[in-house]
Amino acid sequence: MATVLEHTRRKLDVETVHHLVETGRIGAEERVELVDGELLTMPAIGSEHAGVTAELVRRLIRATGPEPVLVTGTTPLRLDRYNQVRPDVLVLRQRDDDGAAPPTPADTLLVIEVSDATRAFDRGRKAELYARFAVAEYWVVDLVAGQVLVHRAPAGGAYGEVEMRADGGLAPTALPDATVDIAALLP
Repeated sequence: MATVLEHTRRKLDVETVHHLVETGRIGAEERVELVDGELLTMPAIGSEHAGVTAELVRRLIRATGPEPVLVTGTTPLRLDRYNQVRPDVLVLRQRDDDGAAPPTPADTLLVIEVSDATRAFDRGRKAELYARFAVAEYWVVDLVAGQVLVHRAPAGGAYGEVEMRADGGLAPTALPDATVDIAALLP
């Protein structure tokens, strides 16, 4: 009689993933995210995705002006011990440590994912993850659908407000004067 063996899974934490990168087991150039202890390899970023991300960062920096915020691209966002993601754009509160520690949801005013190859993930599991950790506002710039999906008011692991926008101005709730023209971003 054959014995059936079950696969076991090992839940990874952020420190283990950092160690794997430091020791070369995961290449420094690999795009990985840790979601609920599972290491996910993200697809390469295409030129359209990279261009929209860069334009978003530029426009948000201009729009926020002298506000005490930091607008950055692909900075790791540590949600907890088992979750660290790399959103395309982060708008963060200014902190006293000048960014020495990784940003957390409490530091985050807005998270943006520019979405094409990871569209279903960004609109589903990622939205659930950000809501669970009370990220105040999450935008999915959907390059396939030509729209921005805006998530606001996280409560109980879900966003209370979700709306689709394809044109007009859009500003983060925390920075109402930092308006970005949606049509200028979308292909």
